[in-house]
Amino acid sequence: ADEIALLVGDAYYQKADYKTAAKYFTQYAEGKRSLDEVVQYKIAFTDYKNDNYKNAIANFKDLALKKTALGQSAAYYLGLSYLRENNKQFAPTAFDQARKNDFDKGVTEAATVKYAQVNYELGNFREVINSLTNFTKDFPDSEQGADADNLLSEAYFNSNNYPEAIRH
Repeated sequence: ADEIALLVGDAYYQKADYKTAAKYFTQYAEGKRSLDEVVQYKIAFTDYKNDNYKNAIANFKDLALKKTALGQSAAYYLGLSYLRENNKQFAPTAFDQARKNDFDKGVTEAATVKYAQVNYELGNFREVINSLTNFTKDFPDSEQGADADNLLSEAYFNSNNYPEAIRH
């Protein structure tokens, strides 16, 4: 019965029917001490898509520490989940973990910008500058290049580094 619940949950997950997938994933996971990493990720992502951020955080946390593509994605969504829970002080750590893993360049790019945005909102301008200084070199064709440039300019300005702000 557990395996059938997992298969049915996975089928709904693949169809992006996260509400129904959650029901079957919950049935599968009930009473289990540990889960396969891929299954745990799918459960966490399902929780994220269903606005169940507390459970998503709990499931993404363990995976986010892994030095794998799955771990990188989990760290990114962990950061987003923290933001949805208005937990800005934990989000930068998750985004930092995701941006430092280079398995998926798209996730690295998105995590770098999110990391800078949250640090900017928290007033950590030096960290914004450090994380975005090489952004255009690292991601020359980025759709987020303008956002990164604006954040970097604002960070220079707000850290009273006017010559760098003007130069940038």
